[in-house]
Amino acid sequence: MAKGRIIKQNCKHCGLSFLSATSDVSFCCLGCAQVYELIHSKGLEAFYDLRNGAGKPTAIDNSDMHQSDFAWVDMLQQESQTNKSPSELRVQLSGLTCLGCSWLVEHLFMRRTGAVLAKVSLEENSLWLRWEPKVLNISAFLEELRTFGYLASPISKSVTARWSALTWQLVLCMLFAFNG
Repeated sequence: MAKGRIIKQNCKHCGLSFLSATSDVSFCCLGCAQVYELIHSKGLEAFYDLRNGAGKPTAIDNSDMHQSDFAWVDMLQQESQTNKSPSELRVQLSGLTCLGCSWLVEHLFMRRTGAVLAKVSLEENSLWLRWEPKVLNISAFLEELRTFGYLASPISKSVTARWSALTWQLVLCMLFAFNG
């Protein structure tokens, strides 16, 4: 290889094209490299079979990652400790880009002791969890999600429902079909 030659490559994690001076580089950014290693270290390689094309590069900032950021979750979990039935929580989840993301988040949760059900909604960018009280620590799970580039936050009651790009496409296809 000649010096100064730029090679166009695709990121092994997100699939986006990037330029590199060497063919040894496999990732567009350090965030993608970190998430790729995490996925493989947990034995969740099927994530790459389920995604539908190039995603978005992960933006992971480890400098401000503290479990104390989930004080709102700890309070909800303490309230649910008195319940004998499974507890439930719905959170907003940023960083979701594809079916592979949904699969990964749901499988990470279901691997935990006390997990009952996890359901990701790509349209609403939300995650619904159901778990056995006094068995599973939700804050620890949300902290693990953060290492993969997914950030959970409380769902604001003042936020109005918004349609995803997929929902808009479906609505437009139905309108065009009815018009025909």
